[in-house]
Amino acid sequence: MKFGKEFTSQMVPEWEEAYMQYNHLKTILKEILIFRRLRQNQTSPPYQSPQRVILSERHSLYTAFSGLTNRVGNYNEENNSDTEEVILVSEIQHQEQCMHYQTMFFQSWEEGAENEIVFFKRLDDEFNKAICFYKRQVDEVVKEAEELNKQMDALFALKVRINDLNFHTSSTPPNSGLSPLDEIQDTSERNQTKMVSLDILNHIKINVTPESGLSPPWRTIFDGTKSELSFSKRELRTAQAKLKQAFVEFHRKLRLLKSYCFLNQLAISKIMKKYDKVTSRNASKAYLEMVKSSYLSQSDEVVKLMERVESAFITHFANAIEV
Repeated sequence: MKFGKEFTSQMVPEWEEAYMQYNHLKTILKEILIFRRLRQNQTSPPYQSPQRVILSERHSLYTAFSGLTNRVGNYNEENNSDTEEVILVSEIQHQEQCMHYQTMFFQSWEEGAENEIVFFKRLDDEFNKAICFYKRQVDEVVKEAEELNKQMDALFALKVRINDLNFHTSSTPPNSGLSPLDEIQDTSERNQTKMVSLDILNHIKINVTPESGLSPPWRTIFDGTKSELSFSKRELRTAQAKLKQAFVEFHRKLRLLKSYCFLNQLAISKIMKKYDKVTSRNASKAYLEMVKSSYLSQSDEVVKLMERVESAFITHFANAIEV
């Protein structure tokens, strides 16, 4: 399967517009290739008569040695062209608080360079779009992790209240002050009887209404402003089942984000290598170095969250004892 079809098949349907338009970039490269072939045909050497060819071959007998010297010169020129600076990519601060990038094409004076200028302009637009979308999604999952921490605090409080009737409310607030990235994992290590506050149970209820597909399921497990809990083991089992599913769905979203990040970087690598092949330039190295240093490549929040979600799931749900 060609990469373009594979790329499309692995897109998240809801995020389709946020992916790089790889096929459109390929179309621009085809236009560049067509122009170069037409220009090559127009500048092909004129027809030579047999008499002219014989004279040319005879002349080459006397210039063979100097031709050897010329070939060395041409070889050096080719090496220089490999290292010739074709593009310059600059960082530009954008109003969305995500870094944007802009490419300057140094060969704009060449005939037919307009298509290459259009290519890099569209490539920058697509890459900047991917960066901003990914950053917004990362910010969103970090907030969702914080909300998931609060739901876990409520679950711990309910579990302690049901299983230990002699438990005295701790004055320690349920939120330990850790960041969402650390909190999820830390819940598997902290002493629940010291950290959990039962005060939270005075302000919540378990929501039995089916969750909307538009919002994360863990936001509706414990809600309300007035306690409607009976502190039964049935309630606890219901809450545990809902939060277990919430962890599964949250981990799935993190996996999709990780895949989104990888696919877009791979698409850039593929399209830049095609550009080098079509134009006989060496621009991919500079562009891919920029991609490697960008937020899309350097951000590790999603990977860290995945590891901590997996650790918390194993501790609290996979190995949990039925209550």
